[in-house]
Amino acid sequence: MAKNPMSQIWTLVRRPDVILAGAVLVFGLLAAGLGLGSVPRTWVLAGTAVFTIAGLTYGHALTPQVRDRSRRRALHATVILLVIFIVGSAGYANWWDPSKAPPAVGEYILMTDDPTQCLAAHGYPGGPKMPGDPGLSGICGGQAHRFTCRAVLKDGEIWLRIEFNRYWWFPESALRPAAGVSQTVLPTCKN
Repeated sequence: MAKNPMSQIWTLVRRPDVILAGAVLVFGLLAAGLGLGSVPRTWVLAGTAVFTIAGLTYGHALTPQVRDRSRRRALHATVILLVIFIVGSAGYANWWDPSKAPPAVGEYILMTDDPTQCLAAHGYPGGPKMPGDPGLSGICGGQAHRFTCRAVLKDGEIWLRIEFNRYWWFPESALRPAAGVSQTVLPTCKN
């Protein structure tokens, strides 16, 4: 006599390993949607997958029909998966978390964001503009440029140095730090 398919499904769903895996999966999905908004979904889903598989292996080890050798293997797999989760979590928190990246230093843009507004380069701090040089005609609004150091003239005017196949100078008064960039002062140029 064939069993009712619904009773077979219900028997499968009532197993401890399936219940534990389902609980972990629901917890992981809730964490992805609610509590871990700043953590990339890839990391949340990877952690949820590891926990779900660990729940399945642990639940399998708890079932009474499992032989001792299979139970040991399942428990070893669970421990290994939990160690992978712990190491992965620590690695993310210490090395791979994008919010811990150091802020860029020295990125400036023109005071205007208009890309048609450009500032001509100077050959040295306080010097004349360099018209028509093939290496660099200037910098334009709307783009961030990384400056390497600064020079302070006797009158207190500050100039920033950038390198495009040679050193070029721009007055700091015409520039502002790019959004999200550290306000750390650039080092003084050595030469």
